[in-house]
Amino acid sequence: MNKLVLALGFVTFQFLGFAQNGLEKIIVEKYYIATAADSLGSVGTLPVGSTTYRVYADMLPGYRFQALYGNADHALKINTSSSFFNNEDRGATTANAIAFAKLKTNTVALDSWFSVGASATGQFGVLKSEDNGAANLLTLSTLLKNNAAAMGIPLTTQDGNQAGSPEAVTFVGIDPSGGIFDATSLQGNSFQTNDGAISALNGATGPTVENRVLIGQFTTNGVFTFELNIQIGTPTPGVSEKYVASNPVNGEFSIPSLILSGNNPPVVEVTSPSNNAKLKTGVATTITANATDSDGTITNVEFFEDGKSIGVDNTAPYSIAYTPTDGNHTITALATDNKSAQTTSSGVNILASNNIPPVITITAPKIAHLETVTINATASDADGTVKEVAFYIDSVLVGTDVTAPFSYAWTSVLGKHSVFAIATDDKGEKTKSNKEIIEVVTNVLPEVAIISPTNNDNTITTGTNLLILANASDADGKVNKVEFFVDGKSVGIDTETPYSVNYVAVSGKHYITAVATDDQLATTTSTTINIEVKDNQLPLVSITNYFETVYKLDVVKITANAYDLDGTISEVEFFIDSVSVGIDQIAPYSTEWIATPGIHHIKAVAKDNNGAKTASSIKTIDVKSFTAGIEDQEIAGVKVQVYPNPTSSHVTFNVTTSNNEAFTSFQVIDNIGRIVLEKEMKNTQKTVIETIDVQQVEKGVYHFHFTINGKQMVEKFIVE
Repeated sequence: MNKLVLALGFVTFQFLGFAQNGLEKIIVEKYYIATAADSLGSVGTLPVGSTTYRVYADMLPGYRFQALYGNADHALKINTSSSFFNNEDRGATTANAIAFAKLKTNTVALDSWFSVGASATGQFGVLKSEDNGAANLLTLSTLLKNNAAAMGIPLTTQDGNQAGSPEAVTFVGIDPSGGIFDATSLQGNSFQTNDGAISALNGATGPTVENRVLIGQFTTNGVFTFELNIQIGTPTPGVSEKYVASNPVNGEFSIPSLILSGNNPPVVEVTSPSNNAKLKTGVATTITANATDSDGTITNVEFFEDGKSIGVDNTAPYSIAYTPTDGNHTITALATDNKSAQTTSSGVNILASNNIPPVITITAPKIAHLETVTINATASDADGTVKEVAFYIDSVLVGTDVTAPFSYAWTSVLGKHSVFAIATDDKGEKTKSNKEIIEVVTNVLPEVAIISPTNNDNTITTGTNLLILANASDADGKVNKVEFFVDGKSVGIDTETPYSVNYVAVSGKHYITAVATDDQLATTTSTTINIEVKDNQLPLVSITNYFETVYKLDVVKITANAYDLDGTISEVEFFIDSVSVGIDQIAPYSTEWIATPGIHHIKAVAKDNNGAKTASSIKTIDVKSFTAGIEDQEIAGVKVQVYPNPTSSHVTFNVTTSNNEAFTSFQVIDNIGRIVLEKEMKNTQKTVIETIDVQQVEKGVYHFHFTINGKQMVEKFIVE
């Protein structure tokens, strides 16, 4: 079944709204509050603090209860914020199916069910306050002994059961076997129907003159709420009245108590003295409590010693003065909120005597390995001194300590072991500590694996600052350190994840391992990683484009090819007469230089990713001065004229040779190396004249390159 948790802080909760016709009100009775003993002895999950509520229809004399129902206009709802308890031994969907002789069996009496008057076979359910106390069915129960004030009359005094012949429940449109009030605990937390009823076919009346009919019992540790719709028969045969939770129509009635919206109960705990505290008889102390209410305020906190009130405090922080009498006592606090809901704290046990016994607690690891385990004890004596602390393992005395801080070093043995200590004060009073369980297990070795570099890596070059990285873990502890080895020699230790070390690579083949050490000093060596470190191959570079002859102030573009057989090129630097004129880091590599007159030497230097450098072969460039006008140049029997110069429309190139059979080719190239015109011809005359139109070309500096018999000459001209 399902468990519902509700904590309404009243003994008998009545909605005292105005009475209309036959149904006066709905009464919700706090029937019982489950204890730890009840939870342990229950068949089915019964959380500690679960409250059992009984719900009654309170009718005028002469009226008969007919049905608890839901229809399309008015849903029947019974809910909890947690879940409902259903006893899995003898629980049932209706009270009529539970044998009254079995109510004393574990927690059957707290089962959740529907009813039309019955609390068991042959038994009516009545308010505990109306029970005459005769023939109590629960006095023989080993459970259900709670007598907390928050639930009113204890079941051992008046159990709310009265012999009789109650009506049977008839389910209409509802399958009780599939609902949440069946034989399975924690099945659900919400019962709702829009087309069904829990009916008394003959009509049901209450067993007392008050005419109150028990219509259900619900146990939960949550907030209990409902919306009820009830049909009752009037003293006039054949006439019925319907009462709905809201929105009445067509002669229906509504009263406030048909809706229970719930009230979160207060929360309270005794904060001082602590549980099992030792106090001195006749010496005043202070009892304190914390109390809060999530949906309201705290009205007061009442304190109890062994169930008897010893004081009330209406203002936080809640406390009273208390002088203990000799003996063992239980202290509780009862908090009441602004809606009269009440909660009783867990009990705090104290011992009052003329000699206050010592106080002792121990601490020990939950898990230990085969090692020396230190068990520590904290012991004190309020009215004297601690003479000694004796340590016990598996109830066998293993050692004592007479000096604080108290401890014992135990050489552990495999298995689970119970540990406690006993403190003795200067008057011979002894106190036993809490018990701790130590499980001694075999240490699980750490795990370690190198994740970088990868096995058989042969891309590493000499001098590389290599990062060696490893993963390491320990299933039953922690990794203290990871040490790295190259060729069996330590190259570093790391104590924090991610575990790593830097290693300057040396030429040759090497093997790498990592050793992890855990908190028990156990070690594990990783799988071996093999690497090959190669000497760096120098990069290759060559100048690929330049002009052997240019003129002063020409913008000369110098390009180079560069590549690295075992890496990458990081940059190419260009030099004119050993002076750097530019660096390029992206292929194709180039730079530009504004020419100055004279003979110059060009080279390019490539640097690879390891910093290695290579210089290209040196190239020579001749930079000539330039004079505006007609240029006349004669070399080895060849004469060249360029005119007009500068020009804006056309330019003529006049080449005169001494050999009619010379092959002549020429190019016109702009100042950034682009070919504007190119022509090759075989001259049969000593003089070749070529005129080109320059009106459509951009203004700027151009060069006339020509080759005769394998010799190259350059003339510069300007387009204005």
